[in-house]
Amino acid sequence: MESITKSLSLQRSRVLLHSEGATGKTTLAIHSALKSSSNYTACGWINANSESQLRLGLILFAAKSILPRKELLCSGNEVIKKLIKELERRDDWLLIFDGVEDPKMLKNYIPEDKGHVLITSRTKLEDWNTVSSKDKPSKNRIARTSYGFKLSKSIEIPCFTTEESIKMLEAMGVKIENPKEETELFLSKKIKNLPLGIFILGRWITSEALEWNQAITRFFFFFFFFFFFFFFVLKKN
Repeated sequence: MESITKSLSLQRSRVLLHSEGATGKTTLAIHSALKSSSNYTACGWINANSESQLRLGLILFAAKSILPRKELLCSGNEVIKKLIKELERRDDWLLIFDGVEDPKMLKNYIPEDKGHVLITSRTKLEDWNTVSSKDKPSKNRIARTSYGFKLSKSIEIPCFTTEESIKMLEAMGVKIENPKEETELFLSKKIKNLPLGIFILGRWITSEALEWNQAITRFFFFFFFFFFFFFFVLKKN
């Protein structure tokens, strides 16, 4: 998280958090925004799973934090244009585009050269199409994508190692008593050491006051029940 907040502190920061799902990108974005909130007078959280949700988020952000009421008495397209124009003349804002599936969707919605942008996405960095394979975003270089907007920093959020998963579970109060090999197999193959999965597992075990052996047994029962229900019941309807 320190790397994220440090990157956001730079002028014109355009930071991309990317990884596979359930690694905690959204949670990291939330905590980074909260930690650096004193640097901004306006912060917008935009659900970017689809363009319609993205546009709605921008309109709501404009109405709540940026534009006066009289500037909102127009079409959604005009509100967004006014919002971007206003953001391009000031530096005191942070926009978070959460869950971007299609990078080119952001083409017309990222203000130029002002403020701060944080993006979370499961899309690999290669698919963001920086102009050159050597033109990767870094501390001292801003990379322009082929979609027209810039990235100043890309940060890949890795999965936990098995050791990190065990430490997190133990920190949450989970007592692990299984043989090391069995525990490692369960965490790496079933949970895949995904940070969000480990967190949910730990909360479930502690809230239900389960022993580690009970948790593993119930996990497999739930998994096979879901598999049967989905493929043999829902598929027939």
